[in-house]
Amino acid sequence: MSAGPDLFAILTRYRTLVATLGVALLIAGVVSLTRLGSGIYPEVEFPRIVVVARSADLTPTLMQAAVVRPLEAALASVPGVRRMRTRIIRGAAEIALQLEDGSDMQRALQLAGTAVANARDGLPPGTDVETQKITPADFPILSFDVVGGDATTRREAAEFIVRPAFSRAAGVGRVEVVGGDSREIEIVVDPGRLAATGLTPSRLAARVKDGIVRTVAGRFDQNRQSVAVTVTTDGSDPETLARLPIAVGLNGTLRLGDVADVVPGAPDRTLLVHDHVGEAVQVAVARTPQASAPDVVAEIEAIAAALNLPRGLR
Repeated sequence: MSAGPDLFAILTRYRTLVATLGVALLIAGVVSLTRLGSGIYPEVEFPRIVVVARSADLTPTLMQAAVVRPLEAALASVPGVRRMRTRIIRGAAEIALQLEDGSDMQRALQLAGTAVANARDGLPPGTDVETQKITPADFPILSFDVVGGDATTRREAAEFIVRPAFSRAAGVGRVEVVGGDSREIEIVVDPGRLAATGLTPSRLAARVKDGIVRTVAGRFDQNRQSVAVTVTTDGSDPETLARLPIAVGLNGTLRLGDVADVVPGAPDRTLLVHDHVGEAVQVAVARTPQASAPDVVAEIEAIAAALNLPRGLR
């Protein structure tokens, strides 16, 4: 019973020191509060890694045989994997790895990336594989719609103007662009004209691929510097690509435009984004772990307000 009065007497005797310590702790708490990051979700780390594979328009059966099985076989060697679950749709698959509780997720992510890299040579050409661990920071906290103009202009403005500007902001993690049309050149072959040349579609595709050259042919020394000599074939517009030689016939050189129509085009759409004013391209922003969501949102909104977009876009 004497401990209480004794403690009170000690605190009373050193009341100046106690008051000073209390004020110091209060100031430290206020300073820490202003520096703490804030977000919608708590900073937690799930023992889960997701591998997403995309391969053109392969059917689910072909995706399972050509893409999923090689990836599953490679990922099974990652230490700590407790369960593996796969979802397959046309042209894409998601492989979710559930790891043991307490696993080192950074090391597991590196090992999963190595396993995917080892299996990549056995996947169909053009297969895109992304490996990531799941954290609350992966979810977007803010998104903008780019509207106006045509689908290609919107996509290019989002890719080359909006995304780089947002990516430079402090605390910004992944910036994802969805929707619109990427620019491409379509080669529509006339079967009759192609058959007259004796070429098959696959051989024609190989000739076009080999005809578009971007390589270094050699180098020479000039003014004590080594200068590289590059050889390039301009295939950036339909008119130039149509003049590409593909064969030699009885009447001279056959060009691509002699057997096919070369026109501007866009890939087949698999996603469509609509705003209240019509079609749009969405730019979604996620923060990095520990970054303050309100600070990131405020900086991104300021950048968005100052963007200089092409005429007709907003």
